[in-house]
This record gives sequence, C-alpha cells and structure tokens, in this order.
Amino acid sequence: MNQKLKELFFKSSIVLISLAFVCLLLFLCKDEHFYVSVPLKFKSSDLPCVDVGIEGKSYPLVVDLGSRLEMVVFSEVLGPLPKKPYGTEKWKNFRGTDYEYPTYLLPKVEVGSFLFKKAIVAEFPTERDKEHVIWSDATQEKKSSDEIVGYLGRGLLKKVNLLLDVKRSKLVMTNSPTKLKSDGYDLAAFEKVPFDLAYKGMVIEADTDLGKVRLLLDTGCTWTMLHEYLYPKDLEKKISRYGFPMFTSSQFKMNGIDFGDQMFYFIDITKELSEFDGFLGMDFIKNHVMYIDFAKKLLYIQK
Repeated sequence: MNQKLKELFFKSSIVLISLAFVCLLLFLCKDEHFYVSVPLKFKSSDLPCVDVGIEGKSYPLVVDLGSRLEMVVFSEVLGPLPKKPYGTEKWKNFRGTDYEYPTYLLPKVEVGSFLFKKAIVAEFPTERDKEHVIWSDATQEKKSSDEIVGYLGRGLLKKVNLLLDVKRSKLVMTNSPTKLKSDGYDLAAFEKVPFDLAYKGMVIEADTDLGKVRLLLDTGCTWTMLHEYLYPKDLEKKISRYGFPMFTSSQFKMNGIDFGDQMFYFIDITKELSEFDGFLGMDFIKNHVMYIDFAKKLLYIQK
C-alpha cells in the first residue's frame, strides 16, 4: 500500500509541476498588446499636434519625432504643475542655437487612454520658441502662439510604436499588427524601409537625383530640407516663395522603392549636423500612412 501511495504521490507531483509550468508560460506570454487611437490636429506651421492630459487638464503639444527629448513644455504652463526636479537638459536647434533648461519628472502623462509614467519634461520659455521658426508670413503671424504649449518628443514616443495617418488626422499607438489590420492598415501591403536610431534622430537613406542622402525623420519640420551647400553648383538657383532655394528630384528611393518626385528646400543648417544631409519633413509624411516600429527599426510606408 505504501508503495502505491508513493507512486500516486509521485504522479500527482509531476502533474502539479507540469500545470505550474504551463501557468508560468501563460503568464509570461500573456497578451500585452495595446491599441490607442487619438486625433491629430494641425495648428502652427501645419505640424501635427495631440492633446496631452496632465493633472486632469488637456494641453496641445506638437508631435516632434525630431526631438530626442521626452517632452518640452512652456514655462507658464509647466510652472504650476506638480513635479519633481530632475536636473538640466542641453540641446540645440537646427541652427546650432544652444539651450539649457531645468527638467522635471511628471507623475503621469496621458495621450488618449495611454498612460506614460514618470515622464521627463524640460522647461522652455515661450518667447524662445520663435527661434525654431524657419519662415513665417502674415497668415502664420495671425496664429496665436498659445495654440501649442510644447512638444512631445521621440524620447517618450519611442516607448511605443506609432502609426501616423495625416490625411485621416489620426495617430495610433500600438504594438499589434493584427489590430492595425482590422482597422484597415495591413502592414503586409506597406513598403518596408529600415532606419538607424541614432542619438540625433531616426536616420533614413534615400537615392535621389542629387545622389544618396541621409535624412532625419522629423514630424516637427514642415518641409524636407537639405544643407544649403548641397544645392547643385551647375544649376541656376530656383528660389521658392519662402525665399529658399528649391530643387525637385524626379526620384526618391528608400530601400529601392521609388516614392516619386520630392521637393527639397535648402537652408542654413548647423555644421554640427553635417553627418546628415537634412530632414525628411511633413510634406512627405502627410502623403503617406506611416507605421514606425522602433524595436525593429523599421518604417512601414503606404505608397
């Protein structure tokens, strides 16, 4: 009898261990997919903005994938918010202008129903935001500077994968291709373009009539721009209505895929960005649905 009890106990132990192992696997492989869709707005310079929730209030911030910071918020808005000092942050704009301002930790930041905890935010004086403007006209001057109160940068957004559908005014934060497909975005039908995730940005290579160019993907930039010294020396300069030289390339190939004509504007960009040729801006992004997989360093682009 004792022997049979021992055998039964042994078999029961094996079953229990197996069940525990299966439960552990199920726990480790549990569904952690998320899918949060938020509306995009377009205010200053046609840049994409989203409403960000902080302490029960909503604030419009520019979606700026060209910024390595997590968040930048203007002083008068950030001042009264509950926050913890975090240090200082240094950065430069495209002209090479230096900035150094205090940073803080915000307990939580909400974009739609997605919650970012302990977001790092840099304080920034409102009046200095004009230093980021490349060109303005009377129409732009009429747009109130308080329409936006800061920037939501790549430092925060790279924690989630993003889909940008500018024509439908839609931003989706998700890691689920299945849910994207059910919403009408079949990534299998998109073109795949690899990128490098460098300290200064997301680097994409493209073949153009000017040769191969290395561009930083930048939703905080209205146009696609190159260093002014890259304008073809054997061509007479054609000046745009904005006052900058411009050139239309008959081809714009990324990963061997031609996305057609692309306009380039040539401006004075700091030499500290000389390892890159310029910025791929909203003039391209707005014409293509784009999904950014930060983990795989892949852009999925709908032609």
